[in-house]
Amino acid sequence: MARRPPKPAGVPSSPRHKQRNPTRPAATSLEIIGKQLNDLTAGVPTLTDLSAIQERARAENNDRGAAIVIATNLEKALEYAIERKLQLSEEQRDELFRMIEAPARSFHRKTILASAIRIIGPETRRNLDIVRRIRNAFAHARRPITFQTPAITAACYAIVMPSLFQQISAPHLLDTESHETDPRNKYRIVC
Repeated sequence: MARRPPKPAGVPSSPRHKQRNPTRPAATSLEIIGKQLNDLTAGVPTLTDLSAIQERARAENNDRGAAIVIATNLEKALEYAIERKLQLSEEQRDELFRMIEAPARSFHRKTILASAIRIIGPETRRNLDIVRRIRNAFAHARRPITFQTPAITAACYAIVMPSLFQQISAPHLLDTESHETDPRNKYRIVC
């Protein structure tokens, strides 16, 4: 077997084991990964953030993606309203919303809490329950569904713009008696 020629002077020797992908970050613990991902959902969105979310939902061609993005934004708004009403510290917020067994970690539990502390009334609670179920159907359906799927369309027609907001919205888009409203658009506007 032939020997390699000696390295020229001033050239450092190569490491015995080369790093395969130098741009790949070092492995991180599951706890660190969880915290970093949770941090993405924490904090108060700015008006620019909210506009970007709305624009992304409008531009989303996939009904599943749009339904989930819209409902998640609504869930985060509900969480923020609860935080404001209860004037929570960061530690209390984490205990209530973020920890694995937090009492208000799920959309459903946030809805129950918001109703109990009177942030929302019965009409909004019913809407939130329907939106949550629509979101869950899109997230977990094992077959293709869209806003034109009969059950989804019916659920969208069942949600109503809360009476408090009807004056500032386009009422013709929210007419639940007239089934002319596009179900996806109605879902987006009411959310």
